[in-house]
Amino acid sequence: MTMNHLLLVQKENYDLRAAHEKDKQKRQRSKKQISIEQGITREEAQALVQGQVEASHAVTTTPAAPVDPELPASQPVFLPSLIIFSLSALAPASSYIDHYITKNRPDPPSDPPHGYKSVIDVIAERMKTLNYHIDDYHGGPATFLLTGPREIIQAIKDGIQKFRRQVSLDEHDANLLVAYIEKTLKPPVQWVIEALIEKEKPLVARGFRSQVLQSLQNMKNPVEQLRDIISRKIIQSAQKQYFTKEFNNITIKVIQQGIDAFDNFIHCVIIPTMPPGGAIATNNSPAVPTFTGAA
Repeated sequence: MTMNHLLLVQKENYDLRAAHEKDKQKRQRSKKQISIEQGITREEAQALVQGQVEASHAVTTTPAAPVDPELPASQPVFLPSLIIFSLSALAPASSYIDHYITKNRPDPPSDPPHGYKSVIDVIAERMKTLNYHIDDYHGGPATFLLTGPREIIQAIKDGIQKFRRQVSLDEHDANLLVAYIEKTLKPPVQWVIEALIEKEKPLVARGFRSQVLQSLQNMKNPVEQLRDIISRKIIQSAQKQYFTKEFNNITIKVIQQGIDAFDNFIHCVIIPTMPPGGAIATNNSPAVPTFTGAA
């Protein structure tokens, strides 16, 4: 409550006490005058004056709060209107305090802890680089099939070592990490696999089929290790299961799609057939003649 409010309260209390004293003196004079003029006792005059006061209160449109005649002059009188006024004066101050407390309160983080975020960023950048080289491939040497996966694997291994030193993840941080992996890592992983499948024929024609399979398998293993180390950092067991499921969908299952695509291509070999004459031949090439030592 401000100083102005306190002054208003004191003034109203002072006015009430003054009115109370004035009314008390008036009633005493009325009792004495009636007792003298009508020749009645002091008690009868008091009853008559009390009846006149009650009658005057009955004709007023807005009844005033009752005042105790025995209330000492030094005791303040608080009316309901005064209490309401005081509370209404405090309301703006309360909202003012709430506003500035919430204004200075920092917003909750929208990204996972920096130690986790930085590792995901590095792996995502390596994936983007590999995707660029695959998209740009139109035949010839494919050294990126060795260097690209090798750099990705090294980034994952470095990340695993860094994760071992990171703080544990509560439910909020674990959810932030899943969302960040889905936003940052999922797209480049999908781009790499889609680009490899799109370039499958020229890569296979140049003899890089086994190399692609080996590179994808080599990437899948450390990605699984990355998943496991993060899962161990999550505190709640239910959250562990949720993270594992989402991480598998985002990364490991996508990599497995690439492995399956090239693995199925390997098994599309020519099946030999047996012609009616008994010699073995393929279905798209003539039988190779057999030579004997007879003249």
